[in-house]
Amino acid sequence: MNFDHTEEQALLRRSLERFVAESYTPAQREAYLAEPAGYRRATWSQLAELGVLALPFAQAEGGLGGGLVDSVLVAEQFGRGLVVDPFLPTVLMAGTLIAQLGTSDQKSVWLPRIMGGDVCLSVAHAERKGRGALSFVATHAAREGGGYRLKGGKTLVLAADPEALIVLARTAGATSDAAGLSCFIVPTERVTLRKHRIADGTLAADAEFDIALPAAARLGPEGEAYEAFEDMIGRASAVLAGEAVGIMDALMEVTLEHLRTRKQFGVPLGSFQALQHRMADCHVALEQARSLVIKAMIADAEGTRTERLRAAFGAKAFAAKAGRLIGEEAVQMHGAIGLTDELSVGRYLKRLLVIHALLGDQRMQLDRYNALAEKAG
Repeated sequence: MNFDHTEEQALLRRSLERFVAESYTPAQREAYLAEPAGYRRATWSQLAELGVLALPFAQAEGGLGGGLVDSVLVAEQFGRGLVVDPFLPTVLMAGTLIAQLGTSDQKSVWLPRIMGGDVCLSVAHAERKGRGALSFVATHAAREGGGYRLKGGKTLVLAADPEALIVLARTAGATSDAAGLSCFIVPTERVTLRKHRIADGTLAADAEFDIALPAAARLGPEGEAYEAFEDMIGRASAVLAGEAVGIMDALMEVTLEHLRTRKQFGVPLGSFQALQHRMADCHVALEQARSLVIKAMIADAEGTRTERLRAAFGAKAFAAKAGRLIGEEAVQMHGAIGLTDELSVGRYLKRLLVIHALLGDQRMQLDRYNALAEKAG
């Protein structure tokens, strides 16, 4: 398989490198995080103009028909720049569910607005008692009149100022059943949102629901949303692994430059064999993580559904482990200042720790990987 970027992908990468260099200096990023939405609307519009927000959607829906390779390419550059725009929750999560489950009317309402950078959406799926189990859903949507009554709560809703949420709710079955789950489009003006900042400074929210919804708010057939939801989580996990690879790449560059230029006892730090061995371990971990992301991209293009999910969860699990190793080593080699926001090292580590937890930490991802292996066996 040819791993070289196509001409279009190379052009996209150069465009994103320029976007990050011009729009994401540390001072600019801090200013974006201070915005009420946690990002800057103008940069979101810039990404729409570059075609980034239309990249994963099918051409028949007005998108560019990109695959997982293209989304990972974007994520790697976003990782290097610590981009805070809501690409993951709006495009890769909410947009994917609308594209997979939505009616033609729902798609025509939301997808053009997503691709045009006119809206921010998010997915509300995680619950405090779920401990990362994707099918654990206590939030329920009971039939009421011609629609539904949605009751329950969600945690760690990414992008704390969305116009609407895609809410995963139970319409039938027991709390941990994969069957009986449905997705609903819920305007946030009717939702109680409690915003908070997570470790990397970005905004998230907890959500509480007790509202009536029309039947038209449901995405797809009632009780049959789990497979599309799990597919979305798999692809998003692979993209997060790609973002982690971009961050680890940048950390290695910064740390190697520090070891070449910083001197102790009159010689560069990089001349000490112990540090050379530690950097070699980091390099191996990075390349292993990169290889597993490539495996996930190959499986996405050529594999069965089970192979795609296993490769994605495996890539995310290993990227979480490698990211923590490389991030912590980079901080140690820079000394105490590496923990501060004065250097990019500290900011990179914080984002890697968040990536470790998002959509399931290393243990959760391995549990999913092993469950799929048992099912395949």
